[in-house]
Amino acid sequence: MTEYLSNLQHLTGANAGRAAFAAKHNEAANPFILGRDESYIGVLIDDLVTKGTEEPYRMFTSRAEYRISLRSDNADLRLTQKGALFGLVNDDARISALESREMLIESRIKELREFKLFVREWAYRGGNDVMGGDAIDRKGREGVKKSAEEILGMPHVTLDAVEKIIADVQNERKGRQKRLSTSTGDEKHDVDENAVFMQPSPVSIFDTVEATIKYQSYVDRQSKDMESWRRAQGVKLPADIVYDHETLPSLSKEEIEKLNRFRPNTFAEASAISGLTPQSLVFLYHHVSKINKSRDRLRSNISEKLSI
Repeated sequence: MTEYLSNLQHLTGANAGRAAFAAKHNEAANPFILGRDESYIGVLIDDLVTKGTEEPYRMFTSRAEYRISLRSDNADLRLTQKGALFGLVNDDARISALESREMLIESRIKELREFKLFVREWAYRGGNDVMGGDAIDRKGREGVKKSAEEILGMPHVTLDAVEKIIADVQNERKGRQKRLSTSTGDEKHDVDENAVFMQPSPVSIFDTVEATIKYQSYVDRQSKDMESWRRAQGVKLPADIVYDHETLPSLSKEEIEKLNRFRPNTFAEASAISGLTPQSLVFLYHHVSKINKSRDRLRSNISEKLSI
């Protein structure tokens, strides 16, 4: 909690400084605001301002609906440019280093996306269990190609392993091309001695490249969930809905108790209850959607029977 208080003091100081500078120059000061999707301090502030609290506030990661994106490895990517935009980061060397890191990350991900091998070759070089070799047993899968990006997205695959396989394949291809060029004397088979092959990712980008690819499917699903949630604010909660762990196993005991105590009529009202995390509300939304679909089907069936 001490860390969050320190960050809150820095954020308050930054806005106080901006306000003082704007007043001195007779300008309007746009406040420096960090949103829920940008930082944990943004989650903390938003929770306390919009919901309040009846007990000591605890900053759990579960309170952040975008927690998969709020990682330590990408903090500079999320916040440095915004800090520069608001005049809080004035170090040219720091900004230049950030831009260089961004380009390296984008370049490496592009390389991984463009490099492809057949599934059977990934499995042969990296092991069936790790590289998805079990897919070979499925009809027709042995002829499918997968990119290094897709392979890295698998649970047990590491960036180290993928980069090593790519480097090995590139070196083998160069060797074959060189032998072919020597034996045939054909210029079209000449080897480009200056060709750049896959090198291990620098420490400065390794974690971010691996995490970005590993979590991409979860980030996409997270975005879809939150978009559904934003559209659901006006949706009504069934008056007879049961709040318990049997029907809502993902909710905490505290969240179940508060839902039973307040019995919100809509999701907008539910989202205003202190202590209910956005992720729990998304789960509740999916649960209610299933209830409504089941009731609609039941009504449709009854209607069809009555019309016969």
